[in-house]
Amino acid sequence: WDSVLTTDKAEWDSLYAQFRSDYPQMRAAEQYRLGPDFHAEDYPTATQLDERFSFTFDVHGYPDVADFRIALSDDELRRVTAHAQASADRATQRMRDDITTRLRETIGRMVDRLTEYKGKGHGKAGRFTDTLVGNVDDLAALLPHLNVFGDPGVDSIIARMKSELCAYAPEALRDSAPLRDQTKRSAESILADVEQLFG
Repeated sequence: WDSVLTTDKAEWDSLYAQFRSDYPQMRAAEQYRLGPDFHAEDYPTATQLDERFSFTFDVHGYPDVADFRIALSDDELRRVTAHAQASADRATQRMRDDITTRLRETIGRMVDRLTEYKGKGHGKAGRFTDTLVGNVDDLAALLPHLNVFGDPGVDSIIARMKSELCAYAPEALRDSAPLRDQTKRSAESILADVEQLFG
């Protein structure tokens, strides 16, 4: 299994390096394609990409930190168990922090865009692209894989994202002020739930 993971990591590193190299050109192409609808803040910087994408693996006694099939003294066993538990706790906290960051950024961006949008008759003011809804939908599809600790609160947020934030097509939101207001209020409510859950 170690050689398999090592090979997979090498392949991932190679693919990511190629993506990172191509990213500025891809971003520029999107800017040209979208024209006035392009918002630079919708696209992470190269440094932010490095922070968000990585491939690492560790071997731990998680989740059953009491399962050590070697002869240890009581003191040694306590130290090893405590170390394994601390490692598992750190891994869980990192995952929770990642989920929190993704939710705050994606849903917060939706709130901002819907607040700024003034309607089709106001020129370029506060325009938003179809990715406003698409990014929320993508995150809702990803979160079940990140919720490795099986938090029902995360499951509830995912369900609300799908039913409340992805209920209407971007064009419908552009055409209807009441739908925009309804979706914005739902997004604000979900963000409040995120703060209560992860605060």
